[in-house]
Amino acid sequence: MRGEKTLSKILQNYEADTNGGCWLWLGCINRLGYGQVSRATYGESSAHRLFYTNLKEPIPIGMCILHKCDVPTCVNPQHLYVGNHSQNMKDMWSRGRHRKLKTHCKRGHPFDMKDSGRSRCSICRDASRKASDLRRSESLVRRTPEQLSEAGRIAASARWGKM
Repeated sequence: MRGEKTLSKILQNYEADTNGGCWLWLGCINRLGYGQVSRATYGESSAHRLFYTNLKEPIPIGMCILHKCDVPTCVNPQHLYVGNHSQNMKDMWSRGRHRKLKTHCKRGHPFDMKDSGRSRCSICRDASRKASDLRRSESLVRRTPEQLSEAGRIAASARWGKM
C-alpha cells in the first residue's frame, strides 16, 4: 500500500498552468528539461511517461511519448501522445528543438570537409596524418632491416631508397 500512496503523491506533484493547460512538473528535472522520477521505484524515469501510463493507458513497448504542447516539463496526459522514434525525431526537428549543428572543430577551425556523413576539419586531419607518419618513420628508423616485416621493408625502401 505504501507504493500506491507514494505514487498518488507523485501524481499530484505538478502545478497547473492556466494559460496553456499544461501541468508543470515540480520535481527533479533532467539535463534535457524533462521531469524525472526514480526508475527503481516507479518503473519509469520520465515523469511524463509515468503520468501517461498511470492516467491514460500503458505505453506500447518501444514507443515514445510526445508532447503536443512542446513543453518538456508538462505531464498533462491530454497534451501527450504515443509515437515511434521516427515521429519523435521529425517532431523535434520541425519544432527546432534539435541541437545546433557544429560548424567548427574543438580547436576552433571551421569544418571544411564531409567524410562519411560527418563534418571534418582538414587542418586537424592533415596535422594528425603528419604526426602519424612521423611516429611511423621514427619507429622504422629504430629497427634494423632484419627486424622489419616485408611490408615494413617495402615502406622503408620507399623512404630510404633501395636497402
